[in-house]
Amino acid sequence: MNTATQTTTKWILDTAHSELTFKVKHMMIANVKGGFNNFSVDVDGANMFKSSIAFKAAQMQDKEKAILFLREIREMVFLLKKNITKWEHMEVAANKVGLNVAQLKADYEGKGKELFQEDLKLGRELGVRGFPTMFFVDEKGNKELVYGSKPYSFYEGAVLKLASTATKTEYKKNWEELFSKYPTLTAKEFSELSGMKRKESEDFLNHLTAKGNLEKRSTKNGSLWKLKNL
Repeated sequence: MNTATQTTTKWILDTAHSELTFKVKHMMIANVKGGFNNFSVDVDGANMFKSSIAFKAAQMQDKEKAILFLREIREMVFLLKKNITKWEHMEVAANKVGLNVAQLKADYEGKGKELFQEDLKLGRELGVRGFPTMFFVDEKGNKELVYGSKPYSFYEGAVLKLASTATKTEYKKNWEELFSKYPTLTAKEFSELSGMKRKESEDFLNHLTAKGNLEKRSTKNGSLWKLKNL
């Protein structure tokens, strides 16, 4: 019987796309903000990776539902301020997207851990040092890498370098079709999917919200829109 062991890994944030800031109250009147230009962060993998292991377990069941599960726990963090390392919140997300919760828990505590450790090992072998890092590999083993948060065109360019004759799959870009496929969208996501400019997409989503078609949820991290009847 194979038993997965927890390894300690130091992950380095992509500081070009991260920031460490602080805010203090001065004289009980005004807030004074500041930040650090140089910093590093050590991540406790034992807790951080719990939701990642749950996602791996969800993939073992259903890859499409696993993506929906990932979006649900992401929204729990940004909209509801939930601690998604706790099983009780993972269970709610799993139920909402139609996963078999009993099977998810069994895989989360068993095979999912082993598979996630294999992913970590592969990441170390490939030289992954921060998030996000995406590899694109063709049948001959040729590889393209995109490191850091980049516009969609960077990922598309990586694919075309490996498969120059690849063509995009066409899809309907009206808002009804997009929200029927994606339960929630940010303005940036809607912009990429619809082909609208970023500012235009946000204005359009706000217009649909005012008409009662969509519901808008806002936080300091940004806003999400979803169909009003969901």
